[in-house]
Amino acid sequence: MFRKKNFLLLSIFLLLSGCSVQNNTAVDKLFEVELVVSRDFSSEILFKKTVQVDAEETVLDVLEKNLEVETVTGGFVNAINGFKSSIGNEAGNDWFYYVNGTAANCSSKAYHLKDGDKVLWDYHKWDGNSFTPAIIGAYPEPFVNGFEGKTKGTRIYYINGCRDEALKIKKSLIGFKANDVCEASLSQSFEIKPGLPSIVIGEYNNLLKNKSIAKLLSDNEKRGMFARFSKKEIALLDYSGLVKKICNTSTGVLCAVAGSLGDTAPVWIVTSVEHKGLEELTDLICTKPESIKDYYGAAFIKGNIERLPSK
Repeated sequence: MFRKKNFLLLSIFLLLSGCSVQNNTAVDKLFEVELVVSRDFSSEILFKKTVQVDAEETVLDVLEKNLEVETVTGGFVNAINGFKSSIGNEAGNDWFYYVNGTAANCSSKAYHLKDGDKVLWDYHKWDGNSFTPAIIGAYPEPFVNGFEGKTKGTRIYYINGCRDEALKIKKSLIGFKANDVCEASLSQSFEIKPGLPSIVIGEYNNLLKNKSIAKLLSDNEKRGMFARFSKKEIALLDYSGLVKKICNTSTGVLCAVAGSLGDTAPVWIVTSVEHKGLEELTDLICTKPESIKDYYGAAFIKGNIERLPSK
């Protein structure tokens, strides 16, 4: 009953809301977007292609041009290539879509795309912990186009001792033509501002000293962190928040967290218990960004990358 009620409320919200992105002026101008369709938190890729889009086409238009799609009232996607929504069942699955790493807050027929956008449709279980509002797998998004084209710049915040890591990521983003990338020491006055996605770098226990970050990380598996930290170990979680793997403290964890669907200011967390994990994870982001492609979150363990949520 709880799941059905949540789905009904979300459906009403999405029907009443609409993404604010407007059509480009030139209808005949074609551009490219990346379309990915997957299942089980992108652990299995069903379709991946860079496709041409014109200025009047929506996320739904692009999906229907490339795959077999079944929709219901309001333009909500009920099935893609035979994978059908099973909301209401005990192990209900549904389709969730992301633009540039942010879960959309409107129907896919209302969202108009921009050149270079990255769209991910994922088919996975529906429950309180699986409603992840932001993911890392669209890097260098959301720091270039962002959600709804509202990105005003990027802020990189670091704990003392982590400035080198912040500067490396800044250089990487500038290389991807991200605009207005600034780095600064994380202070107690840190605040999240609409249109300004941010990256926060630091040892986990130090991050928790900042009230705003601590609040963002509370109930973390429901926001997309999929990891728990202690002084002696790091626990990697599955989609429901259950511990699936225990790692040593040098393991780096990279996740995107956000307060809601359609959040134009998601916060990326680059963290570990020990500084070594931060160094290794930063190097991975900057030198091998393709290794986190389409991931919801990631853990870097003894030189190997593992996807989060853990299976």
